[in-house]
Amino acid sequence: MFIVIAEPSPTSAQLLPDDPAVVELVGRASAARDQAAFGELYDRFLDPVYRYLYYRTGSVIEAEDLTEQVFLKAWTAIQRFRWQGKPFQAWLYTLAHNLLVDHRRRARPITSLDDGDRAMDVESESATRELTQWIDAELLASAVSQLTSDQQQVIVLKFIDGVRYRSNCGAIGQTGRHGSGPSNARSA
Repeated sequence: MFIVIAEPSPTSAQLLPDDPAVVELVGRASAARDQAAFGELYDRFLDPVYRYLYYRTGSVIEAEDLTEQVFLKAWTAIQRFRWQGKPFQAWLYTLAHNLLVDHRRRARPITSLDDGDRAMDVESESATRELTQWIDAELLASAVSQLTSDQQQVIVLKFIDGVRYRSNCGAIGQTGRHGSGPSNARSA
């Protein structure tokens, strides 16, 4: 069951602004092509970008590859980056989203080597716990993959990265007003 909640359109001031340290790092990385500054941005945003891609792909290998591509693309495009009232992280998510779309267009179906008819015997408690977490993550990724692209992005940004609703709307280019976003619904 979903409840539709209309929120006012966020202004630039309502979106979570970047930390002044991020603004300074972006400035150094873009103006002087400062590798150390970009390295600090990489360290700061690697985990959120990876999580975003992992929960969109459900694959550690694909998420790692795509995350690498996001930061390579960010490095090559950093001099063209312009502040547009959105946090720097929103730009990285946009790069990630675009690379994911391109990746899915080129992807071929994969046949699993798992045998669904034979149950796996797990000996240790820690292995059982890890397997259960992996299965839960696979089920979650499968469920999220059934949503529209915009809905997937909202879910991942909200529940995986903890982005607030208004910032989430800004990150995906929506206003957050009733009927204007991909889904202005929140589950009850």
